Amino acid sequence: IWFMPTGWRPADVAEKYPRTIIEDVYRFKRYQTPASAALKAYAIFQMLFTLILLLFMFYSYSDIGFDGLLLFGAYVFIGIYGYTTLMDRNGTAVWIEAIRGIAGIWLIWSTGDWFGIDTLLPQGSLLVGVYFLITILGAIYFTYVDRPAVLKTAL
Repeated sequence: IWFMPTGWRPADVAEKYPRTIIEDVYRFKRYQTPASAALKAYAIFQMLFTLILLLFMFYSYSDIGFDGLLLFGAYVFIGIYGYTTLMDRNGTAVWIEAIRGIAGIWLIWSTGDWFGIDTLLPQGSLLVGVYFLITILGAIYFTYVDRPAVLKTAL
């Protein structure tokens, strides 16, 4: 087994558990979720804002502290999971993004700052709060309003 080519399976296993393989890679129909230009622009916005948040996290690494880094990392991870789930047109994305957005706004409201961003950028917490609000509204819009006709029947 260790020295066989990639994808090799014993004959009895291949017979008992058949798998379809791609015969012609040039005519293979790939997985493609329908996405409007607005959804693509929203995904780029999310990716860029996530990058900005990560750059801030790395810049403020020592000031945030270990517990803060874990919490910040959780927000980033859930954010990436949320907007990629939204790009896949999964209906749970709206709940993931809404919970993350509400939790982010609550964190800013309860601490008065987003991990010390106001020391670097005046009104930075307000900007992050607006981002969370856009995230909630974007998830609602792209889940219930901007959906291809094929997917509208699935909800």
